[in-house]
Amino acid sequence: MFNITRAEIHGVILEYPSNKYWGEYLVLQKDAEVKKYLGTPWSEEECKNARKWPDPPIANDQLLLIIDSCTHAFLGYCGAMRFDGGESSGEDRWEIYCVMVKSAWGKGNGSKIVDFLESSLKAEGKIPVAVVDSKNERSIRMLRKKGWQLTGILNKEDSWQNGNLLFTPS
Repeated sequence: MFNITRAEIHGVILEYPSNKYWGEYLVLQKDAEVKKYLGTPWSEEECKNARKWPDPPIANDQLLLIIDSCTHAFLGYCGAMRFDGGESSGEDRWEIYCVMVKSAWGKGNGSKIVDFLESSLKAEGKIPVAVVDSKNERSIRMLRKKGWQLTGILNKEDSWQNGNLLFTPS
């Protein structure tokens, strides 16, 4: 299991979720920009019925909140989850994800968070991957700038990720 409870990197704190930020998390889950790239974000009903973070945490999904280290404002969430690309390669691959509020875009936080998650996964012998909607130009540009390679297009017909791009670090 990939397990981080708290880390501070370059002006942001990554921490295991607390109910203090539950409301901001739900607002981000319903955001139009998030809906555009995440395929099936939470519905109004799911947000209404969701009351707290999973306890104990989900074994194959490490969710972390992104908090501004100066203001303690909620900036988004990130993490890594076990990846099943539809084939059985036998590799221990983990998908890195990072979703931030629009006011936090373009400040380099996403890039720093991806670096941190990538190095943390590699240190545990896991293989990081990123799955990106083909219309998400910001994320594609950031990954390419970091040297990640486009290695495939997902073929998962029953999934909202079908047709998304698969990137791996070089």
